[in-house]
Amino acid sequence: MNKKYDNLSIKKPINQIDQCITLNEKEIIFEKFVSNGDFLLIGHFENLSIFPGLLLTEAVIQGVETIIEKQRSEFILKNVNVRFLEIIPAGNIVTIHVQLLNQLIKSYAVIENRKVMTYQSEVYYGTISNDRLRVT
Repeated sequence: MNKKYDNLSIKKPINQIDQCITLNEKEIIFEKFVSNGDFLLIGHFENLSIFPGLLLTEAVIQGVETIIEKQRSEFILKNVNVRFLEIIPAGNIVTIHVQLLNQLIKSYAVIENRKVMTYQSEVYYGTISNDRLRVT
């Protein structure tokens, strides 16, 4: 299912999903193209243009949102554990795998079959208001 992904609710430069490879109710696999011209990479490090870990984490969360948006509207992530295993220099394509396993989110990112990041968190569904979550 190689197709261009157009998520209208997330706009550039924050949208981190460039091409969706697989999408179903439990999993999304997508690619992020890391370019020297990417606005959010400019000036991250003066002599080395690398993809910030915060944006890689944002990419995972956007994957979670894409899976969940058709099932439920509001959720919160807790007990987030992220490990960055390698830097991601500009000029690479990062493939991000996100799985929804009941209340557990598991994710990892790879470049050319090398794992560069792992992510795990719990997801809770409900109504969010006034900084409180009403779990449903």
